Amino acid sequence: FNVLLNINYFPAKETIYGADFSFDPSEKIVLNLKLANYQRDEDKNTPAIAPADPGDPFTGIPAATSSIDFERKSALVSALFRLPLNTDITVGYEHLREVGENRGTLDFFGPQPRDFNLTRTTKSPFAEAKIKPLEPLIIHLGVRRDSISDQQNETRPSAGVRFTFPDTKTTLKAHYAEGFKPPSFFALGDPISGNPNLLSETSKSAEIGFEQGFWADRASFSAALFKTKYKNLIDFDFATFRLVNRNRVNADGAELELKVRPLEKLSIALNYTFVDLEIEDSDINLRNRPKHRAG
Repeated sequence: FNVLLNINYFPAKETIYGADFSFDPSEKIVLNLKLANYQRDEDKNTPAIAPADPGDPFTGIPAATSSIDFERKSALVSALFRLPLNTDITVGYEHLREVGENRGTLDFFGPQPRDFNLTRTTKSPFAEAKIKPLEPLIIHLGVRRDSISDQQNETRPSAGVRFTFPDTKTTLKAHYAEGFKPPSFFALGDPISGNPNLLSETSKSAEIGFEQGFWADRASFSAALFKTKYKNLIDFDFATFRLVNRNRVNADGAELELKVRPLEKLSIALNYTFVDLEIEDSDINLRNRPKHRAG
């Protein structure tokens, strides 16, 4: 085991504020504007962790310092149109700007600089539809186009359907979505373990499940099976001591959830998730991704 020589303490400050405006020019049109700002300032001075094996310095963790300034500003404008046949259409646009700066060192055979200063802008038009052709049937459709500076543009469709049997209150559901996640500024900019050539993670996921209410709607149980295929999943590679993209990763799993409301103002929720992750054509295990989670 490794030994922590000193207590690790660092101050951090977060500032969050925003505004939400809504205007209904008619009964069938709703206009929305959302503005948000997030800022985090953090100073770290992480002590070294002594090697578990005194003869192998690589089994320890070197001391590090960092001063991080991160800011994210977003603006979202959307318009909802209520159409015939119980159909709601929403179209909108989101603009996101992120600025991150780090000044620090890593004590790895002497102080090594970890400085970076990055800016990223994301422009995202989107459209969503909620259709209710029958009382127990709800259909969701959506598409979003993300254009990110210095990254490949991504178009993400999604579709979902829910059907509730009126007599038993049993709901069957299915959902499909494509997603993506750009690398963090730390993953791109850190000179020690970062990688400026990282690509955005992309995914295709499908889920089927059911929900069942009981005890006069004071309790419900749900279960779902899901399958996700990732491409370019970001992971740490010990062989190169850098973050890399894993070509293809498959995730198969299940989710269970029980909700109970024994009293009017008391709710209890229990959940369990199982995920089996596997990198195609590789025996490498992904780090920090547990198979079992419960709460």
